Order: sequence, then structure tokens, then C-alpha cells
Amino acid sequence: MLRTLTVMVALLLAACSSQQIISLVDASVPDTEAAVVYVPYDITIKKINDRKFSSVFGRAGSRYRINAGIHRVELRYERLWEFTSDDHEVVKSDVITMDWELQAGVEYELKIDDAGSYELSKKVADKFSPWLRSVGTITKNQKEVVAAGNDLPVAATAAAVPTEESIDSYQLKQLKIWWQRSSKQDRQRFFSWVTNNE
Repeated sequence: MLRTLTVMVALLLAACSSQQIISLVDASVPDTEAAVVYVPYDITIKKINDRKFSSVFGRAGSRYRINAGIHRVELRYERLWEFTSDDHEVVKSDVITMDWELQAGVEYELKIDDAGSYELSKKVADKFSPWLRSVGTITKNQKEVVAAGNDLPVAATAAAVPTEESIDSYQLKQLKIWWQRSSKQDRQRFFSWVTNNE
């Protein structure tokens, strides 16, 4: 039983913490002709230009592969805080609109002020002002990124990108909440699924 639970949690963490790539560019477009934007786990993209996105709250950070140019983006800050097993709160900002000016062959990351505590998270939500940071250029070998490190003038404040550890911790908290809310039947079906997919 304990082994099954351990396998289940490991599989879910692996699935939840892997980055999702969302391509708004035709697959035939080479990486050197598109831009890539990493969006951290606590920012939800609602809309890019005319394309709306349905979000799964708590999904780990995603990478958006986008055409170069100017894009109108609607987004919000959302973070789940668990105080006890029965007491948690989602801190959300209002939806804001940004214009992203992206260059071909450049990789960016969307950054926000560090919200390592519940109080800081509320401050980030109240004054949500993310900015883009260029992290390098994409070469023909798409795995290689040449470091650049230029903050783009969307907002000017210091920030930290969430670490793998904080993402995993966040995902684990969510898994615990979902597990607690699950019925006995759902838990049994999940165990069955895990054991059949080992």
C-alpha cells in the first residue's frame, strides 16, 4: 500500500512539474524564427492576442512558442496557500494586459516580485506588475541558449524565479488537497490506474 502511494505521488509530481510547451506557431517554423516565453507556475495566461486559454490552476510553468512581433497578453497572478489541511486560500490579482514585443530567436522569461510568503503574495497580487527578461538567443540547436540577461522595460523591480524545489513543494500541497477532497472510490480508481501504468 505504501509503495503504491509513493509511486502515485512520484508519478503525479513528475507529470505536474514538467513544463508544458504551448505553440502558437506552426510546427514548420524553425526555433530561430520564433520567440519562446517561459511563464512561471503562479501566473496564468488568459489570452494572447485573440486566442483564449483555459487554465488548469496550479499547472507548473509553461513555455509559449510565439511568432516574433508585438502581442497583447492578458494574465493574472494566482497562488494557493495552505495553512492547515483544512485551511487554504488562493491569492489572485486582477487580470492585467501587457504588450510583449518579442524578437525572433530570443528566449524570454516572465518575472514577478518574489512572493515567498503569504503576506508577500498578497502584495504581489495587489500590485501585480510582471516584466519580461531576455535570457538568451536560440541557436539552430534548439537546446542551446546563449546567455543574455536583459530586463525589458515593462516594469523595473527586482525578482526571483521560482525554483524547482518551490514548484515541487507547491504541487505536492495541491496533490494533498486533491487527495483529501477525493472520495474513497476516486482514490481506489486512482490506485488502480497507478498500478496498471507502472
